[in-house]
Amino acid sequence: MSDAAAARSLWRLFPYFVVAGLGLVVAVNVTMAVLAHRSAPGLAVQGSFATSNAYGRIQEEARRQVSLGWSLDVELRERHVETRLAGANGAPLPGGRLRATATRPVGDGTALALEMLEVAPGRFRSDIALPGQGQWDVLFIATSEGRSFRHTRRIVAP
Repeated sequence: MSDAAAARSLWRLFPYFVVAGLGLVVAVNVTMAVLAHRSAPGLAVQGSFATSNAYGRIQEEARRQVSLGWSLDVELRERHVETRLAGANGAPLPGGRLRATATRPVGDGTALALEMLEVAPGRFRSDIALPGQGQWDVLFIATSEGRSFRHTRRIVAP
C-alpha cells in the first residue's frame, strides 16, 4: 500500500472515533447522574440505625403474621380503596376491623387517614377517594379477636 493510499484510509481516523466514543459515554453517564440526583426521593426509612437493630423483632413479627393465614385483597374503584379481609379458611374474620393510611412514596410524606367502612362481611371501602393521580403506599392494619395484621400495598390511581 502506498503512502497516498494509507493517508486516504479510514484507519487514520480511528483515534478520533475512540475519543468520540469515550466522550459520548462520559456525557451519558454525567447526564444520568444529574437526573438521578435531582429525582432522588431522599431518606427511605426514618431511624435506619434503630430499624437495623430491630431486624430480629421485625422478622419475628413477619413470621407471626404469616402464621395467622389472613389475606387482604385490595382494589381501587373510582379512586376509593376497596378490600376483602379474610381469615385462614377464606371466610370473613369475626368482628374484623380495618384501618388504613395512604402516603405518597415520593414527596412530602403527608399521611392521609382512610376510614375503612365495612360494606359487607369482610369487605371494606374507604370513606374518601384518593385525592390525586399516581402512586400511593397504603398501610392497612386489620384487627380481629385481639390479633392484628399489618400489610402495605402500593396502589396506582388513574
